[in-house]
Amino acid sequence: MRLLRVDVFAGEDHVGRLAARHQMQVVERPIGGEEIGRATEVFLAGTAAEVTAVRAIGPHSFTPGRITETLMKGYDSLVRA
Repeated sequence: MRLLRVDVFAGEDHVGRLAARHQMQVVERPIGGEEIGRATEVFLAGTAAEVTAVRAIGPHSFTPGRITETLMKGYDSLVRA
């Protein structure tokens, strides 16, 4: 399972640690617009957004799955502890 991080800010380090805890490989690199259609899940992470599922980007639709759900629950537990 690979988690591609497009842009990294200090607050998202929690998401990277959560991903590692669940044996998700984190790859940090820019992606092109043509790649977004190949994504199986997309989410936003940040202090205000926490971990939020993205359902569509332009003509591309996404369904939150195991990766997004795992990180959402983990982040929620982390910030509410």
